[in-house]
Amino acid sequence: GLATPPPPGMLAFEEGPDRSLLARVDRGNEEGAPWQAALNHPHGIDVAPGAGRIIIADTDTHCVRELVGPLTVVHTLTGRCGDPKRVDGKRSQARFESPRLPVLVGKVAYVVDGKRRQRVRELRGDKVRTLKAIGEKWLRIDRMRGDGRHLWLIDRGRRLLRVDPRTGRSEL
Repeated sequence: GLATPPPPGMLAFEEGPDRSLLARVDRGNEEGAPWQAALNHPHGIDVAPGAGRIIIADTDTHCVRELVGPLTVVHTLTGRCGDPKRVDGKRSQARFESPRLPVLVGKVAYVVDGKRRQRVRELRGDKVRTLKAIGEKWLRIDRMRGDGRHLWLIDRGRRLLRVDPRTGRSEL
């Protein structure tokens, strides 16, 4: 066990050979402690510096999950599990359709969304919005990364696009 609690924002692990953050082997959309939480075909994970926050694109439940804090409790950050739609607005009302490839840029999260991976959605504070491409349009996003200022997208496995998420301006 822990002799002393971890510093604020750090994740705690049980001692021993299994250091799984999530321990269930069955699929589902359950929130809770590592032995209770269940995901359904997650496609992507990103970890904040220091590992104090982890976001997961839970693709087949159509929501974005978050693990945060010393007990690594899983909760739904946004989206309504099992309700695939595209709805922007307040985080509690937003809906996703097959989110994947999450990227954390500071406190802001970005995910690729849509069955054809054609949308980039921004989770900033309590709001979710869909970025509108200005300039080079993306068709199907295969990879996404962030550098603190821009998002970098690999589109259809052929093109590398740089996107300014503040303006939506994209270029090759």
